[in-house]
Amino acid sequence: MLKNDFYQVLDQTGARSQEGSSGRFTITVGLNEPHRIYEGHFPGNPVVPGVCQVALIRELVSGILGKNLRLETADNIKFLSMIQPGVQKRLKVDLEIKDAAEGKQEVQALISADEKIFMKFKGQFKPGG
Repeated sequence: MLKNDFYQVLDQTGARSQEGSSGRFTITVGLNEPHRIYEGHFPGNPVVPGVCQVALIRELVSGILGKNLRLETADNIKFLSMIQPGVQKRLKVDLEIKDAAEGKQEVQALISADEKIFMKFKGQFKPGG
């Protein structure tokens, strides 16, 4: 789990719909710049690993829904620019969550800072650990 170690949630807005778990959310996270992961990714030029960005999305959606989720499918992941923790200390994560069949959630996410988009994600998560 990366929350409260690799990143911290600083702010969250949005709400679930009345019908289920669907909803739109905007979450501001702060990165832990001296985190040990940057020692190897990459020394002298730290960047947030793509797998950590996907894990961040999964953890945020799990927190919103109050259940542990795992990635089922990733239909589309685009890494558009590198996130440098010394430059981008805060990230905005926009989430759109929709209920899908078999208890799954379809998720579209955008990670950005100061109008610069770093990552776009579209995929499904399902309950489980």
